[in-house]
Amino acid sequence: MLPLAATHPFSRLRPIRLRLIRLRPMRWRPIRWRPVPTTAAGAEFVLVIGMLGYRGVDLIQAAVTMPNALDRSPRPALCLFFTCILVIESAVLAVLLLRRGRYDDARVGILELVSGVGLLLATMTFTQPSDRFANWADWGFPVTLGTTVGMGVVFQRWSRVFGATALLAGAYLVSTGSVPSSSNSWSNAVTNTSSYFGFALVVRALAGYLRRLAADADLARRRVEQLAREAERERTRLLLHDQESVLRLAASDGLDPTITAAVRVQAASGATRIRAYLENQNAESGDLAACLRTAAAEFADLAPVLNVHLARGAVPAAQVGAITSAVRTLLHNVRRHARADTVTLHAQSTEGGGWEISVRDDGAGFDQFRQAEGFGLRVQVRAQLAAVGGHTEVRSSPGAGTSVRMWRGGAA
Repeated sequence: MLPLAATHPFSRLRPIRLRLIRLRPMRWRPIRWRPVPTTAAGAEFVLVIGMLGYRGVDLIQAAVTMPNALDRSPRPALCLFFTCILVIESAVLAVLLLRRGRYDDARVGILELVSGVGLLLATMTFTQPSDRFANWADWGFPVTLGTTVGMGVVFQRWSRVFGATALLAGAYLVSTGSVPSSSNSWSNAVTNTSSYFGFALVVRALAGYLRRLAADADLARRRVEQLAREAERERTRLLLHDQESVLRLAASDGLDPTITAAVRVQAASGATRIRAYLENQNAESGDLAACLRTAAAEFADLAPVLNVHLARGAVPAAQVGAITSAVRTLLHNVRRHARADTVTLHAQSTEGGGWEISVRDDGAGFDQFRQAEGFGLRVQVRAQLAAVGGHTEVRSSPGAGTSVRMWRGGAA
């Protein structure tokens, strides 16, 4: 027989451990407002904020003067009712526009216009005629000035802005009496009516300029991105153009041992340059003669004749990269196309930190007038050297070899 404790239904339950909850002190972090982006979407959002801000100021002023308006109104309940309608309409408009981030929907603009015209006409039912020019008891005019600001934002055609403003101005004149009773009232009506057109047209001009400015900024960004992609693509082509020749040779059968050894040296040098490219390493300045000797050493199968003892001093990094890349490309062309017996590489420094380099071969040559220059000569030699202030001159004819002269600064 089991003991009573073992037969109890709660005997297998583990004891409950109470843990005290430790309240950590709250850390207040300051709110960081992010700047509005200088894009088309940002410009539209700024226009929305400006329009709603103007409406918000009007509502605040209306709230401050509401006790006086209710006191002077012949129908205070009706005045309060239409004030609530205005607040609700403004709140709905604010939520809608803030969610969309822009105010360019003509349908919403038409509804806002109808609402403004309706409120102007409604003021005739709860205001005294004497209050319709110089008293906030008639809040139709100051509030609907904000509506004209919206018309200048939402409608992008001048004719539509002018037409919508004319409707508001007409409703205002009706609400004040089509023919004012005194010259003072007449001047006030004309002045207030002109304010509608002034506000709407000025806002339309500013909104149009802001939109064009933002559109140009977006276009410039897209153009910069496109140029950056093209530049990166060109940089990759410059890196891989000569490596394609090395890989093609490495894949060939029955290569001469001298060429095989040269290809291995070039493959190792190319791997180093590719690694530097992948790791985004910047080139350093270097001695011109040493750089040319290093480049020529990769083409031992061509046995280039070097004459670089007059090339003295260091060359900036950008120029070093352009020079060595151009010389490698020219020597690759000699190996691949020229079938030359002799290749000569000459270099010397010139006054003012300049230099002059020439690569000559006695190979097959080509007709410069009939045969267009390929990517190597056109981009890797001419364009690269031009980017660092260099110049290139190519002379060749069939059967007479090719001579390429490159220089920067004064000629030697």
